[in-house]
Amino acid sequence: MIEFVLAPDDVARVRFAFSPLWEMVRSLRVLADPSGHALHLPWVRTVRPRLRGLGFETLLDVVLPAGYIPDFLTPPPRTPLPDLGAELATVRATPPEVVAAELTWTAPGNPPRPARRAMAADPEGTLATLADLLERYWEVAVEPFWPRVRDLLEGRSCAAAPRSPPRAPRACSATCTRRSHGAPGRSPSTATGTSAASSPGAGSCSSRARSCGRRCR
Repeated sequence: MIEFVLAPDDVARVRFAFSPLWEMVRSLRVLADPSGHALHLPWVRTVRPRLRGLGFETLLDVVLPAGYIPDFLTPPPRTPLPDLGAELATVRATPPEVVAAELTWTAPGNPPRPARRAMAADPEGTLATLADLLERYWEVAVEPFWPRVRDLLEGRSCAAAPRSPPRAPRACSATCTRRSHGAPGRSPSTATGTSAASSPGAGSCSSRARSCGRRCR
């Protein structure tokens, strides 16, 4: 069993926020292994034909169906309602040495895959390629469904956001920005309660979400 021990400063930094980038990255796992995501098969059937021939295999070499996802692809949201463009800019600003280290990190006894080793040999070029592919993938596979996904996340954030005093940590969303997939040299990182980009067509709670947004900003 994994146990996280939080100091008071850690607790003060915990907040609720949702991340378009995180949801997009997680959706790659649904495409890679739909068998574990039966609820989202209609989305998979819709999206797969659109992706053929567009060269997204590189993303699937980095985001595997299970296990560690390089942390530089999922930076913690800086605001309760982050913008995808700003998140991708954060990804593009990742230092090359961080890209190389996280691409080659594996559990003890499991050597990195050849494709990842090749990417790590050119971290700057790999980073630019991955960021460009993510931007294209968003346009083709996620953006058409995003309004409904966003409504779901905003609705859930209303239910999840604590009603705390004004000085308590504030935010509003569906992704708790504590990390769960530890990278080398990092503390435990982002754990998400939902993978909404992998659940297009979700319902909404927009009126509650708007009131939640006013409360949390």
